Amino acid sequence: MKDVEVRVLFPAPNIRLKWTAIYDMDIFEHIGKSFKENPKYFSFFIILVGIFMLLSSILNWDWVFKGHAFNRQKIQGTANFWGRGFARIKFGGGGLLCIIWGIIWLIVG
Repeated sequence: MKDVEVRVLFPAPNIRLKWTAIYDMDIFEHIGKSFKENPKYFSFFIILVGIFMLLSSILNWDWVFKGHAFNRQKIQGTANFWGRGFARIKFGGGGLLCIIWGIIWLIVG
C-alpha cells in the first residue's frame, strides 16, 4: 500500500493530508476505511441518501419509480406490484429513517 501526500488549497493551505492510493485496494475497502477513519462522513452520507429518497418520493420522480422490474426488493418492483402510492410511502419512510439514523449517528458518533 502506497501513501500519497496531497496539498489542500482550502480551508487552510498549510494542512497536509495523507491519502491511501485507491489503486492498491478494492474500492469498497477504501470506502470502508474512509468511513471508519471519519465516522461523521458516514452520517452525512446517510443523511444525503435519506434526503434523496424523501425528495424522490415527494416529487414523484419517474426515473425512480417507473420501470419494468418485478423484483419486490427494488422500488420499481414494489411500484409494479403494490402500486406507485405505496412505493412512494415506503421509499419516503425509508428516507425519513435514514435521515433520523444519520442525525443520531452524527450526535452519538
